[in-house]
Amino acid sequence: MDAKSIREKLMNRKPKVELLDIPLPDLPELDGQIYVMEISGQDMSWAKAKATDQDGVMNEEKANAASMARSLIEKEAYDRDGTYVRIFSDDDIDFIAGTKDVRGFGSTIILSIMSRVNRVSGMTNDFLKTLGANSTPTTNTGSASN
Repeated sequence: MDAKSIREKLMNRKPKVELLDIPLPDLPELDGQIYVMEISGQDMSWAKAKATDQDGVMNEEKANAASMARSLIEKEAYDRDGTYVRIFSDDDIDFIAGTKDVRGFGSTIILSIMSRVNRVSGMTNDFLKTLGANSTPTTNTGSASN
């Protein structure tokens, strides 16, 4: 295969999508209704920036919430016509993380979902070790890595 064909295939690659096939505590009606979409490097940088305060301190919960907001998509729309309909907007990050006087999703749901976001995005401990990165990441690649 020539360079032009390889380039074209890489540029036309769609993000990996995987069913969130784990039950979320107390939300059985959501079983099988959510896809987790691979997040991009741009999404990861954006999540880190959204979670970093003016003193340069990053809030891990907020970084995870930002990654989740970019990753979770509606299964029905994707199955019907291949469209990526995000479940949460960028404005939902504080709610998901439990900042600004709201309780948020809680650690059980956040860790379960972030584990899947990390996996579909290739951010497993094995992958990070291959890159020579910390095996226990503390950014939006999360403490919930596989």
